[in-house]
Amino acid sequence: MSRRLPVFCLFLCVLFINNLARAAKPIIAIFNLRPTNIEALGYDGELLYSLVSALTRDNSIEIMPRREMEDALLQAGLTQSDNPDHALQAGKALGVNYVLIGQVSKQGLQIKTRLHLLSVAQGRIIKTWSSVFSGREDILNKAPGLARTIVEALHAKHSTIQHIAHTQKQKIQIIIKNLKATCKKNYVVLTWNFNPQDPIARFNVYRAENKNGPYQFIGKTNRNIFEDHKISKGHSYCYMLAALLYNGQEIKLKPIAQVRNVGEKLPHPPLILEAKGFIKRGLLKFIPSLLNEQEGFKIKQYILYRRAEGDDRVKVQEIPARFKSQSELALYAEDTGLQDNTTYEYCLTSLTRKKQSPCSDTVKITTTPRPHLVLARDNLLRRIDLSWHKIENIEGYYLYRRVQGENWQRIARIRKNHQTQYSDKNHLEDGLTYEYYLTAYDSKGETGPSNIISGKTKDLPLPPADISARSGMVKSVLLTWKPISDRDIGGYTIYRGLSPQKMYEIAKVKGFKKASYLDKGRTFEPLEDGQTYYYAIASFNLFKAEGPISRAVKATTKPRPVPVKGFTATPEPDKIVLTWRKNPENDIRAYVIYRSRNTGFWKKLATLPARQTKYEDNDLKPESAYTYKIIAIDKDGLESDPAIVEGLKGKE
Repeated sequence: MSRRLPVFCLFLCVLFINNLARAAKPIIAIFNLRPTNIEALGYDGELLYSLVSALTRDNSIEIMPRREMEDALLQAGLTQSDNPDHALQAGKALGVNYVLIGQVSKQGLQIKTRLHLLSVAQGRIIKTWSSVFSGREDILNKAPGLARTIVEALHAKHSTIQHIAHTQKQKIQIIIKNLKATCKKNYVVLTWNFNPQDPIARFNVYRAENKNGPYQFIGKTNRNIFEDHKISKGHSYCYMLAALLYNGQEIKLKPIAQVRNVGEKLPHPPLILEAKGFIKRGLLKFIPSLLNEQEGFKIKQYILYRRAEGDDRVKVQEIPARFKSQSELALYAEDTGLQDNTTYEYCLTSLTRKKQSPCSDTVKITTTPRPHLVLARDNLLRRIDLSWHKIENIEGYYLYRRVQGENWQRIARIRKNHQTQYSDKNHLEDGLTYEYYLTAYDSKGETGPSNIISGKTKDLPLPPADISARSGMVKSVLLTWKPISDRDIGGYTIYRGLSPQKMYEIAKVKGFKKASYLDKGRTFEPLEDGQTYYYAIASFNLFKAEGPISRAVKATTKPRPVPVKGFTATPEPDKIVLTWRKNPENDIRAYVIYRSRNTGFWKKLATLPARQTKYEDNDLKPESAYTYKIIAIDKDGLESDPAIVEGLKGKE
């Protein structure tokens, strides 16, 4: 037996190499032709024999030997059929490129045939021929010509398919799932899943005694099951598959299945009832196998194994095989320290003092993903709105914030797991850019940070536009401006000064719609007449924070009338005549004349209209000295400084 095994392996290798070498030629399987009526019986065999004989002489194609074809179909449970779907299925099982099927009928003296050429790779009929023969001799004469047309069609189509296969050779990806190796009493069963649409002619099975190989070819199959009967009791094996494509390319497939202690009686693995992923951890619920107790296996502990995608399976932890209380019906295994949003595959084994069971059926869990934070809205007044998608199986979220360049600080704990929006109003300042990230948390952990987003608060408000100050008003100045249409504006601050460089706040006007302010000074500090004042305005927001101050505008209050000019007093025998010049102001309402006798108190003598420029004082007393003053009053009641005439004496 030891001498035969190398020879058998060599034979398999040679056969495999020959199959690859011949893949460059189109390989065709020719099925029996179906007679459609009793009269056609016998002619089907004549035409089939003539075609096969003619095609065999052409070395540019390869015809699958009929004995090999029939044996392979028998093992696969398939038959020769002229049904295209059945023929294509058989072609895949045979590993050929093409299948020729057809029917033969006899109508009167004519023998009619209809042949179909099927492409296994394309899964359809690519060519059809209809021929008519007058008898057996006519079949023998015309068969070589029909064979040539079939060969030409094969080469035309096959060269195109081979070219496409060659150019796409590196792009083909074959994926199998759920590769399992199960120990039976005296053999091992391999099972797996694959996409039947993939261009797979068959699977080659390789085996090694450890993961790192070397792997040796042990058989082939065109199904998704393979039985390995050539095992040694107590040995451990690793299995790997390779997909052989219709273009001859062999693709080694990555999953590896492993069995230990083949043929030995081993304990049974536990049954996993539930597996869930949480934040950076996974939780498995399982129950012991009742078969272990029935078969006398005393389980000491369970071993939890984990495999991340692309990694090898690793031992995670040992779980004591005892319940914490009699009321418990299941055991739990918790795996911590996992990555966010990552899928892990788990299995469990049962362990006695000396033996370990195979792995249980595998289960997959996916840990909680990190949140994805979105800036919902910014440029708001001391507020930034954020949003995100809901995450399942958590308790809530933590929100972190920083001003760029500073340290991160947790500013909010959002306890509602269904909440997906948040408005940050927590001590924000005007016109600053803030960075945020979000995490999810549960009772035992917190995810890593989400993506970082930036949001900016609203800048301090600009001053209003079109500011003007009206001059010429009596002891007041009217300020007007174009209000800012922004409800975040709380109002406007008014500044005044005697120079643009030195101004101070005099008032706050509330409301963003306000558009004017009348400055009358203060109760005990009225505006001065004829004084120039400078004004500026700043807007403030609802938090009373002011923005920049506007440019300065100026206005001058209305001045008092100038003192009366040319005021004279001329004594005459019984009177004193007062005269003066008319004031230059256009709005003088009246002149008021006062008199003082012998430097006593002033007494109003008369209020005269603005057009009058002369007054006669007849009420004189002897030996008296009189002093006169005149004041001009305008229509707004502003009075000029007095003009005084002194030292005039009355009659003696």
